[in-house]
Amino acid sequence: MSIEVKEEFGKIMEGYRTNSKREPVRTIIYGAFGTGKTTCAVTGRPPILVHSFDPGGTKSVGSSDLIDNNLLALDRRYENEDPSNPTAYSKWGDEMNRLRRGGLFDKIGTFVLDSFTKYSEYAMNKVLMSSKTDFQGVAQLQDYNRLIATVKRDISVICSLPCDVVMTAHIDTDKDEITGRIETEMLAVGKLKRYVPLMFDEMYVSQVKNTSGGGKFELLTRSNGICKARTRIGSGKFDMFEEPNLMKLYDKAGLNASGVNNNTKGGE
Repeated sequence: MSIEVKEEFGKIMEGYRTNSKREPVRTIIYGAFGTGKTTCAVTGRPPILVHSFDPGGTKSVGSSDLIDNNLLALDRRYENEDPSNPTAYSKWGDEMNRLRRGGLFDKIGTFVLDSFTKYSEYAMNKVLMSSKTDFQGVAQLQDYNRLIATVKRDISVICSLPCDVVMTAHIDTDKDEITGRIETEMLAVGKLKRYVPLMFDEMYVSQVKNTSGGGKFELLTRSNGICKARTRIGSGKFDMFEEPNLMKLYDKAGLNASGVNNNTKGGE
């Protein structure tokens, strides 16, 4: 049966326009140590679940009022790792499978992975322990390939969750030896620097600006020639530098607040 293009497109776009469900926003926040990555990550839609891989990384948000109201949960079981007996990555994988089977991600507003840098380090520990090479504990090419495959799989799963996703990462600086040009991007192994950002809508750089009143935390939302950043939801709406508050950015982008956790109450 022949398909009439205008009629078919009309049906598709009618469904697009009438769908009131807010699509999840997937955000990377990367930056140097102490620039407020974790603090910003928990300003998204509650309830918020944080899986922390950075030792002590959640101390900055440990006294949040959201915790008392059961709107913020900090799971720190993955922060400590013994490289000679790695358990963090496997423990995390088991927990993610349990939560997905139980439907928890349908009932929360935001899932936070803090940070990608330590998560990938612990994933490599797991890879090395199961490596068949004679260089136990020293990564070889095949180990990096296995790590990349593992991370790609995990990120695909995380980005398919029905809630907002925020992932923090540390920053990497690269200098072109010929031109002297300096660029920064999220710290990741090999091709993951290119692949992982493709899975996310937003990529912000957390920074601290020195002012007469002291340090001012801010987010870079667009590339400035040195730092790589971008926004899809804020195209034409966000300033180059924005306040590090995700809910305010969502409001500024005009996103519908309903959707993933529309009927969710704190503690559920």
